[in-house]
Amino acid sequence: MAKKEEFVDRSNELVDYFYPRRDRTHTQQFVSVNGENSLIQTGVPIKIKRKFAEVLDNSLAMEKFADEYIDTNAN
Repeated sequence: MAKKEEFVDRSNELVDYFYPRRDRTHTQQFVSVNGENSLIQTGVPIKIKRKFAEVLDNSLAMEKFADEYIDTNAN
């Protein structure tokens, strides 16, 4: 009989993370996941919950995609 795998919620684990600054005034970034909010410091290595890191990574990826789209399709 196959073993039943248990779900382990790792979304609240702390992970090392670095969120880049856009300019010298961009010192903090607001992020929210399911009603839980956090204000993270930009431009320095920090420890944040995994769920916030995933949202920020997705945000950076979409921002890059949007920039590339604009560059490609700008008149």
